[in-house]
Amino acid sequence: MPIWFNLQASDDLHRLMYGKAREKVLLDPPDGEELYMAVTSPEQIPAVRKPNGAEIRRVCNAEAFAEGALLVNDWMTDGYQDIHPQNHYPACASGKIRCYVCYKDEHPVSVCSIMDNGGICSLEFVATHVDNRRQGFASAVCTFAMKEAFTDGAEIITLRAVNPGTRELYTSLGFKIYNYAI
Repeated sequence: MPIWFNLQASDDLHRLMYGKAREKVLLDPPDGEELYMAVTSPEQIPAVRKPNGAEIRRVCNAEAFAEGALLVNDWMTDGYQDIHPQNHYPACASGKIRCYVCYKDEHPVSVCSIMDNGGICSLEFVATHVDNRRQGFASAVCTFAMKEAFTDGAEIITLRAVNPGTRELYTSLGFKIYNYAI
């Protein structure tokens, strides 16, 4: 079940699927817990603030996609292949995955992607090189990507944050924690 399902399902549909009424309980999980978050309007997103020397580029070809995929794999999972440089490129070429790289003085420092399923989007693969963390690069690249997603027709952008310490970043981008107890 997609993590955003409960945001859009009617109470009647929820009752049919789960056999009981939905209990609306907003959770405030402790830091380090897995978070389900969403932005439902471009007005929730702050203005793009790029650190000095930063430039954000949308990935537009197979070579740039491969570079971005390798960065994600290196920075997020120490080389484990979460995203394949060649096999996932067709999704990028079709627009189902939109990838972005933030450069500082022509060196990549932060990346993110937007997965688009017909206007239901998710922010994915957010990673920053360890030497460039807490300097505004992730915020800049994510804000840029999210604004472009809404311009391109996004109705909602969700995320699932599993890494400790990401709550501050995502709330600063306009995301709100959501959960409906089932």
